[in-house]
Formats: sequence, structure tokens, C-alpha cells
Amino acid sequence: MNRKAIYIPAPHAIPYKYLIDKDNCLHFKDGSCSICADICPQKIIDFEQKPEFIDIAVDNVVVATGYDIYDATEKTVFGYGKYKNVVSALEMERIVDHISEKEPPREVGKRVAFVQCIGSRDEQIGREYCSRVCCMFSIKLASLLKQAKPETDIYIFYTDLRAFGKGYEEYYKRSQEMGIKFVRGKPSHFTEDFETKQVVVTVEDTLSRDIIQSKFDLVVLANGMGLSKASEPIADQLKLAKSDDGFFKEAHPKYRPVDTLVEGVFLAGAAQGPKDIPDTVTQASAAAGRVLATLAQKEFSIDPVLAFVHQDICDGCKKCLDSCPKQAISMNADGKAEVNEALCLGCGSCIASCPIEAIDLNYYTNDQMYAQIEASLSNKKEGDKRILIFADDNTVYRLADACGVRKMKYSTDSRIFRVPSGSRITSNLIGFALSKGADAVMIGDSPEKSSRFDWANNVTKDNIKQVKKILDELQIETDRIIFKEYNAGELAPFINDVDGLAEFLGTIVPISQEKRDKLFTAVRGE
Repeated sequence: MNRKAIYIPAPHAIPYKYLIDKDNCLHFKDGSCSICADICPQKIIDFEQKPEFIDIAVDNVVVATGYDIYDATEKTVFGYGKYKNVVSALEMERIVDHISEKEPPREVGKRVAFVQCIGSRDEQIGREYCSRVCCMFSIKLASLLKQAKPETDIYIFYTDLRAFGKGYEEYYKRSQEMGIKFVRGKPSHFTEDFETKQVVVTVEDTLSRDIIQSKFDLVVLANGMGLSKASEPIADQLKLAKSDDGFFKEAHPKYRPVDTLVEGVFLAGAAQGPKDIPDTVTQASAAAGRVLATLAQKEFSIDPVLAFVHQDICDGCKKCLDSCPKQAISMNADGKAEVNEALCLGCGSCIASCPIEAIDLNYYTNDQMYAQIEASLSNKKEGDKRILIFADDNTVYRLADACGVRKMKYSTDSRIFRVPSGSRITSNLIGFALSKGADAVMIGDSPEKSSRFDWANNVTKDNIKQVKKILDELQIETDRIIFKEYNAGELAPFINDVDGLAEFLGTIVPISQEKRDKLFTAVRGE
């Protein structure tokens, strides 16, 4: 590295400010130099500054953690990091910025190829989404290169060209008029000419059905976008859900596009999905507007999904007091439990602690849950199977919805119920479902690290353990009940688990009515 101890990170750095390389600065090494501080007319250099951690109380958080470009070394067929003349689009941008100088960072040669969708629209690496910006930044780089060096022969190999923004289609047409050649086809592999170091590109032109094999002096890879790795600790701390493409998921794609399911946390930019600069600025403005609207409120509405106590049923046993990790339950003057709505998060974990079902949850009451279960089994015919799936609203229910949107099929024997968390499904509800005709019960929830209720999964496991004990006594297969944790992108594992449970039911004997009656008595005491 030839830079000095004081430097600007990049020619177009934002902000355009100088930094001091502490590892190479003589002042920090041995204290022998402080010339920069002496000659600075603004006297802004302070060698005494040190990193420090500051705790700040905030009312809202805007998550704008950006993106990471795809590491093309993972796709070895394209030779990035192996062949000298294969570069990324970001490296090419640096070359183009200096192309008119006498000594640019490197020579580009006479023939240049741009290859699209490296790390995007690729099922092999689990990135089926389009990164949106790649087509246009490749066209931009190709156009700038053509303007600076008109004699350069430039090809762009694309899957589907997506010029979606304002003025983009016109820009694309102008690049064609400049002489840039567009070939519809993604190269299968690259090889290197041992003598000239040129890159040999092999590709099928899907429009003409011709196989093209040609040598290029430089190949530029259009790296796709993915959620920044720096976002992971943010996701864990704020309990943010992710969509199946791996980016942070908004509360609703149409009505709440910058909100998250966590109150007071908003999204902006590529943290929510691939975006170009105009869209990023637009979403950032929207997020700022939502923050201002929230801060301007004098009164705040709270989620109505909150626990409450049936005062006419509660016997004051106090078993529920320790079940709420937020200490939202206390005893009132009448010696009965009551819920502090300002503290309650609406997870439903406390319901299992009450032996007489005196604690309930708004919009997911015991009466409603029992009625839904009975309704889902009311039209079951002889020989039919029924799998009841209780999916948490934060992840698994949205995952199942994504399966439906994508027309991904799974067992038609299944019926899905949305719940705030799996812990809402008590052992009584599971036993009731099996006693009324369900053949299996599946509970799906978010992993602990990404759940709004990180205690809920342990409660769910305890509830299942209790009902499995009853099933053992009645000699009913305990494998009829399963609990699974899913991330938002795990559509295929979810489908496999549902189908696997359906196949399992085909290998065992149905529960007899006698056993169902005994199970009903065990869980309902009737």
C-alpha cells in the first residue's frame, strides 16, 4: 500500500473527509511527529480522541444497514479471484472513473464482456430474487467505457434485461445505438488462455440458439446484492423478521411498507430489499415521515391482542404470576389476578399456567380457539386425515402464505391457524384437537433469536410435553405432535415437514373413538 498516513478512503467517498491511519502514523507509533496538527489552519486534528460507547435512549429506530455484494469467488465457474482478467462491477467502476487518465488502474483491452446475474436469480445458491440494479449499472459502465474508448468491442450477456426505472429504457436503447452488443444468455463457464491470459467465454444465445465461444481481454461480473452481514446482530437485538429472500420483512407490503412488526422500528433502503438510489431515498423519506408522525403523537395506541383475566372464574391461586417474563400479571384488591395492559406483549404464554383457564387472550380467546378447531374438523369424512397447523404470526404464518402465493403445494389434509406465538396453544387445546378428530398437530414458531417472544418456544415445548404424557398413557403415538422452528425463507423445509407428517399418518392406525373420548375427558374433565 502506497498511501500516506493521512488519506481519503476513496475518490468519491461520502463524506469527503480525511482519515488518519493509526497503525502507520508516526505520532501513534512513537510520538515523533505531529506536523499535520501544527500546519492545519482549522486546528481540527486531535490526537487525544478515543473510541467510546455511548448509551442513548430513543423512541424510534430506523434500520438502514444496507447490503453486501455477492462474493463471486463462491461461483468458481466464473474464475473470479483465479483469472487475472475477471473483475467485479465495483472494481470496474474504479477503472472507468480513471479511464481517461494517462495511467488508469489497469488496461481494459480491446474486447470487454459484462456478465449479469452473478449472485442473483440463482437457485443453486438460494438467491432466486433479482437484485434490480445490476442491469443498469452494467449498462452505465459499458456506456461510459464506450464513450471514453469508442474502439472497444463491448458485449453484455444477460438473462433478462430489466430497465424498470424512469428513463432507464431510453438509456438502454442509447447504449445499443452506441454499438454495445447485448446477448441473451448466461455463460456456463470461463476458461483462460494460457499464453494471452484472455478469458474464453462460452455461452448459448437463447434467442438464436447459437453457441458462442469467444475471447475477451476483460470480463466484468455484475455481483448481486444481499443483506449486510452487519445486520445480523441488529436483527437479533430488535427481533426483526426476514422475508424468504433474506432481507428484513416489512409489516405489510402495501399498507405499511416501511414499518416492521416491532413497534417503533422502521426500515429504509436495501435492508428491506434490493433498491437503486431513487427508491432508497424515497423509502428513507417515508421512514423519516413515519418517525415524525410517531413522535408527534400525544397518545399512543397499543396492540389489542393482550391477555386478560375472567374475574368470575379466577380463584386467586397465583400460579400465573411467574409465567409472564414481563411481570404484567399481579393480584388486585379482590385477591384475583389482573393484567397490566401497558406491560403485556400478547404472546399468550401465561394461558397454560392457569389450570381453570381463567386467563385468556383478546382475539384468540379459548372459546374462539375451541370453536375454530371444531369447525375445521366438522366436515371431516371417514377415511380423511386432518393435520392442524398452528403458525405464529411473526414468521410461520407468513411463510405459509408465501407458499400459497408461489403456488407451492403441500398436503391438502392440513388446516392452518394463525396465533401470536406457539405458546398460545396449551396442552388442553392440543388434546382437544386430537379428541375431536385431528390426526396430528403441528406447531410452528420463529427461532428464539428472531422471535418477539424469545421465551415462548420453551413454554410451547412444555405444553407439548404435558400432552404427550397423556397420549403415552392412552397408548396414542406421540409423534402425532411436532414442534418446529422456521426462518422466513424456509418454504421447502416447511412443506417437507407437513408432507412428511401426512405420510407418517398413512403408516399408522387411526385413533379409535374410544381413545378420543378418553382423551377428551383427560383434557377437559367432562
